Amino acid sequence: MAAAVDYADAAFQSGRPAPFAAADLVSAIFSDRPDAEPLAWMLVDMLIAATLKWNRPVPLMMAERYGPTFRTLRGRGRVRPGETAFPSAVCLDLIEGTSAALRSAGEIARRAEG
Repeated sequence: MAAAVDYADAAFQSGRPAPFAAADLVSAIFSDRPDAEPLAWMLVDMLIAATLKWNRPVPLMMAERYGPTFRTLRGRGRVRPGETAFPSAVCLDLIEGTSAALRSAGEIARRAEG
């Protein structure tokens, strides 16, 4: 588990765009410890926040990790970390997570005004 911090630091220092660094991070942790996948997704949200210079992480990826972007084409399985389709799924997942967060923020704003 201590290696997870090293993987996160390597992903942050890589200079790769946030979704691809995120895919690398999840894949690295998953290859060592498949049972630590939830930790990997939490670290991904922190990585994205750090990469984009946000004050706080937002659970964009953690909330969507079992979403439709990770379903295989026939819908019978899940795209796993390390598979060739995984980086693309992470990119789509970031878009889905961001869209969901913006929808929630809009709804909260409407309720606060009314």
